Amino acid sequence: MKALLFSMPDIFPTWRPYYNKCPNLGLTSIAGNCPGHEVYVGDLILKRTDVKEAVIKAIEKYSPKVIGLSAMTFQFPTLTKIAGLIKKNYPSMLIVVGGYHVTTPYEQVTNEDCSEHYDFMMRGEADLSFNELLNELESGEEFNKIKGLSYKRNDKWVHNPARPLENLENIKLPDRDSRIWNGYHVYSIKLDMLETSRGCLNHCKFCSIRQMYGHSFREYPMSRIIQDIRNAKKRGAKYITFVDDNITGDARGLKRFEELLDTIIKNKLNDIKYGTQASSIGMGSDERIPEKMREAGFDAVFLGVENISSKNLEYYKKGNIVDYTKRAIKFLEDNGITVMGGLINGTEDDKEKDFKVNFEYLIDSKVDNILAQILTPYPGTELRDELLKKGLVTNKDNWESYSGYFANVKTRYLSTDELNFLQWKYSNQYYKWRRSNFWKLNVFKSHARFIIKTYLFTEARRRIPLLIRKIAKNEMGKFKVDFEDLVNVNENLI
Repeated sequence: MKALLFSMPDIFPTWRPYYNKCPNLGLTSIAGNCPGHEVYVGDLILKRTDVKEAVIKAIEKYSPKVIGLSAMTFQFPTLTKIAGLIKKNYPSMLIVVGGYHVTTPYEQVTNEDCSEHYDFMMRGEADLSFNELLNELESGEEFNKIKGLSYKRNDKWVHNPARPLENLENIKLPDRDSRIWNGYHVYSIKLDMLETSRGCLNHCKFCSIRQMYGHSFREYPMSRIIQDIRNAKKRGAKYITFVDDNITGDARGLKRFEELLDTIIKNKLNDIKYGTQASSIGMGSDERIPEKMREAGFDAVFLGVENISSKNLEYYKKGNIVDYTKRAIKFLEDNGITVMGGLINGTEDDKEKDFKVNFEYLIDSKVDNILAQILTPYPGTELRDELLKKGLVTNKDNWESYSGYFANVKTRYLSTDELNFLQWKYSNQYYKWRRSNFWKLNVFKSHARFIIKTYLFTEARRRIPLLIRKIAKNEMGKFKVDFEDLVNVNENLI
């Protein structure tokens, strides 16, 4: 049976596609675990300028019986539009939707009008269950046997029991040859994605990943990881990003991570570049780890700084990681590894000074880049339930704003609009410092040629009209111009 899987084209507002276009690892994993079927993957991040045409052309070319659509929460409105487009043009096409958003508020999703476009929903991990669905469609259609599946019976949704977490040893390598388009990159370097584990043992209040994996940490065998790296390299990857939720698990996972680094070096797979996301505890516990990361080819880490306030870290259930964060940044920077600091502002007691302190800390620490987010009440999280009870959620279900960048809450002292403004104001102060010191940063030293070219040409074409619109405006006027640009980044995709 033929199936065609699409990931969504929506991007995080401040991440522009000319810097990176990432493949969807989950869909290629599904494709690699459907023996006997033809499964193709279309990442619509590569087709942002002509999404409708790309979807229709792909369907006409590959003639699938089943379409799979995957989305994060902020991408879900786009998913519903694509599902509607497909049903309008191909009424008999079977549509399966999956991902975090349909895993958690699945009963809410099936009660929405848009659910008329879906035939199935896959809740939880779909690496193996999608194959089970294709098998049943081809033979028996006994859908009640597939755990984690929701389906329609007599126009009413039936929800099978939740699917237990998969044994990762049973999951075969992703099928990277299933991709129907090319163009994945970071800083113009051919990019691929890979995972060495799933889950995290932390208890962070804001985190949505526990709704998928619970409080667990599962590891792929080391031999499988090395095979996967070779598989990506064979298909041209020069840069690999590890997408593990927390690659060291916690401090106890450092031994395993060090083994991974040693194995990469031993197998001479350090002739390409690697990046990962990691916790401050993982990166700040042992200065030997960043040294070995450099030897293994790592040149970037997205570091979960989260907040510099001990009170806010306690509220997040992160633990007191401030000292770990300081050491982690120093260890990584001393080894020439780019640090992107992740911030989360907007706890219920936050005032402007809390924004100021957090951003000033990242400037003082000379981090190469930031991913600053406002606390977001994702469906199913402990945080959402708590903030709803306190009346602090100002946007309950306009999912387009649930990217982490836009405020969907208020604090006891700041309105939603004030949170958005302060996010912009202090981000701008950071970027002003960054522009003045860019040539000193590790990210510039590693990717100078591409960055200069991008700023001179691609970025300039976007920024110049914005700068013209901001001339002679006060601070609030400049904010409105920039904010409108970010709000519109995913408009009119479909």
